[in-house]
Amino acid sequence: TSYEPRPNLLIVEMPNVRLADDFAAPTVAGSLVQSVRAEELDELGKKITRLSVEHQPGLKYELRSVGRGLAVAFAPSEAPARAEPTLTAEAAPEAPAGG
Repeated sequence: TSYEPRPNLLIVEMPNVRLADDFAAPTVAGSLVQSVRAEELDELGKKITRLSVEHQPGLKYELRSVGRGLAVAFAPSEAPARAEPTLTAEAAPEAPAGG
């Protein structure tokens, strides 16, 4: 699930996904994104990984699966969203409980 609670913040919530043990938040490059944060949450007993990306207001975004990872691209509203890819992160599927 992805949504923008305010014009400069993209939230991507991924249920039953955990961050890889060696995961490091991508470094911000370019002028479109100010910060990236990834966190694992337990909301009402459900595991969720939340990616928060603070960006310039008014940008279009595109999300794509890339192997076991997620690619996020941002672009000004008048340009295609592939104009400036900003980050790619890998996450590992959550291990089944009781294993």
